Amino acid sequence: MSLIPSFRQASSTATRGFSQSFRPSRVAYVPLSSSPLAFTRHASTAPRTKSKLTEDLEKKVEAQKAQLARAEKANPAMSFGTQSLPVFEPFLDPPTWLPEFLHRAWNKVNPLIKVDPAAEESRRERYSYTVQTIGELMAKRALDEYRTSFLVHTPSPARHMWLWMRGPGAASKTVKAFAQKYYEYMQCQASGTIGQALALSKDEAYKTAQHIIRNRKDKLTWQLVKENKPPVLLSARMTMIDPRDMKIGAQIVVAFDTQQALITHKSNGTATRRTRRVEEMMVFERLIPHRDGWKIKGKLVPKVNIVPQVSSSPAPSYHAIEK
Repeated sequence: MSLIPSFRQASSTATRGFSQSFRPSRVAYVPLSSSPLAFTRHASTAPRTKSKLTEDLEKKVEAQKAQLARAEKANPAMSFGTQSLPVFEPFLDPPTWLPEFLHRAWNKVNPLIKVDPAAEESRRERYSYTVQTIGELMAKRALDEYRTSFLVHTPSPARHMWLWMRGPGAASKTVKAFAQKYYEYMQCQASGTIGQALALSKDEAYKTAQHIIRNRKDKLTWQLVKENKPPVLLSARMTMIDPRDMKIGAQIVVAFDTQQALITHKSNGTATRRTRRVEEMMVFERLIPHRDGWKIKGKLVPKVNIVPQVSSSPAPSYHAIEK
């Protein structure tokens, strides 16, 4: 049984409120001339000559404000102060096990699949973004399986072409590493500590684990019974967070379909075992160039069920991670 409680489904109003809450704070960037302390020691109304240092500081502040304004315009739902990021891609497509060129060919020759041109074009665009993001993460050495690979030094077009040819298998080791982190996170909620949860998760995932750990009354044991399906990478996105130091935020969404068991050990010596199939879309996030590595940010709640194949239906839409 999943130890992560289901997040409440938000309405469109709640979603807008979520986006508005992630607006950059400008309190720390007040121009020096507007501070009341600047006029305390000089009561004269005669014009004063600013020092070169003051002028340089004011210019830097104005340039910084202009950078943040441009970044805010490009990413209106992002917090530059707290580094708590929204989900970059709320639309996810059904997982595919074929490379993209084979996937397109199969859709053309299979008479049972009816493809809507507009929906298919949107799907291709999202897939292209994922390929580009994986390629950029490889170049920035943000994926351990490619940290020492020759692909790090290859031009971007060649790297992207290699990813297009490989398909979902291009990041197989990364997905396995994320799966191991997900299982450790589930185990941590059952029998771990808050410190272990902090090392594995952040934001809402950490708050959820912290709440569960603090409110445990019985001894719990979590077990992975089996993987009904191998975990699969659904989406990868990255965007600029802070233009001042070129800090980048990256997110990868992985789908899990597992059979999990939760054993509750009572004080009287009895034990209760509950087994359940758990299907979750987990968001893994990393800030670059920070060395914290990838952490679990939370899970996505679908608005509609995932369709098993490409059809005229639009791509499944997901809520942002909710509190």
